[in-house]
Amino acid sequence: MLLRLLEYIRNKMYWINDKLHGGIVCQNIKSINYYSSLDFDDQKLQDYQAKKLNYLTEYAKKNTKFYSEIDKSFLQFPIIDKSIIKENSEDILSDKYKNKQLFSMSTSGSTGTPFTIYQNINKKKCVNAEIIKYSNDVGYNVGSKLIFLRAMTKKSEKTKLKKIIQNEELIDIGNLSDDSIKNILAVINKKSQNGAILLAYASTYDAIRDYILKYNLKSFSGKIKGIISSSVMLFDNTREVLEEFFNCKVTSRYSNQENGVLGQDIDLNNAFYINESNYYIEIFDLESDTLLNDGEFGRIVVTDLHNFAMPMIRYDTGDVGSIEIITNDNTKKRVITNFGGRKIDLVYNTEGKLLSPHVISNLMWDFQSIDQFQFIQVDKKKYVVKVNSNNVDFESTLYNNLMSLLGKDALIKIEHVKEVPVLSSGKRKYIINQMTNIE
Repeated sequence: MLLRLLEYIRNKMYWINDKLHGGIVCQNIKSINYYSSLDFDDQKLQDYQAKKLNYLTEYAKKNTKFYSEIDKSFLQFPIIDKSIIKENSEDILSDKYKNKQLFSMSTSGSTGTPFTIYQNINKKKCVNAEIIKYSNDVGYNVGSKLIFLRAMTKKSEKTKLKKIIQNEELIDIGNLSDDSIKNILAVINKKSQNGAILLAYASTYDAIRDYILKYNLKSFSGKIKGIISSSVMLFDNTREVLEEFFNCKVTSRYSNQENGVLGQDIDLNNAFYINESNYYIEIFDLESDTLLNDGEFGRIVVTDLHNFAMPMIRYDTGDVGSIEIITNDNTKKRVITNFGGRKIDLVYNTEGKLLSPHVISNLMWDFQSIDQFQFIQVDKKKYVVKVNSNNVDFESTLYNNLMSLLGKDALIKIEHVKEVPVLSSGKRKYIINQMTNIE
């Protein structure tokens, strides 16, 4: 009873605070819900996106050095990617926000290119609105329990007080050995007795799936109301095993650190209904900057309609897929399908214990001079790290950090390359396991 009362108080306090600061989160949730209810070709949605795109492009021309000399409409704007943003971050940053408090979002993305983007406070609140809205669809309410499985870093850790206020439980999944997963499930069980939403990377769920099947686990005594998967593609068999074991619906979300929640599946596995209120999404050819038609497979390019601190116009996410039109509840919507090229290999330390690939990703975030990286496990104790960088000063620190993570007997080779090779899909695979025998 006390826990439910605390959840109620958290909920009321959050919305009172939002109202006192302009109600931006509430307004954005209403906007997402409204435009999600319209057909993709509804004139109201078409006019809304056209107005947003025109305002954003004109704003970028007037307030950023990078776009200042572009005398073209949106459809003639260049495509940018992580490397371009990293090389021109000061020029892309809006003059209006250079002396204001901004939120930094660091990521290596799915291509192994570490970089940082900046968001103004209203954009950050829009991301909060996205998380709340799409989590509501899975059974979450502001103030209720959220259990987040993630590879912990100093940047992602929260104070005990903040976790209590937000009613979050952060569980480190850097080690995914059987013993660790056993402990993780025990914590989830303990923390979900009053009901909770579970959020994790798809690759983490794959490891939990394997553990459930290996030990023939049949039921879970906690109360998980919904499961959200993010980062990489969620496999159907993983979804099925989790839904049976936790006795709840599993939803896959397409999101990234630099933008926010781009879409979420509803009735079809990994068919992501686009968040058209906050993003404009296009598909381009894998080899050229040719805009493709619906149904054609290519690069996913996103325009963020709300980030005015660092305008991200026609941003190549490094992800691939296609857009199709499907009907749900008599509403025709654009969804991202054929989502591919994001599968991450599992890697192990020298003792044979499974590591979350996101531990590698998080470790690389601290080396901003690295433009691209690729981590390869060659054998049980042998690793190669390919880096694209004009700097070598970081090598000893990187080597020592990897040794601490992988084991003191790890054989690590750091190779400097001009370019990390791409796959046939047009993407770079940044975590690779070349071992032929994995026990």
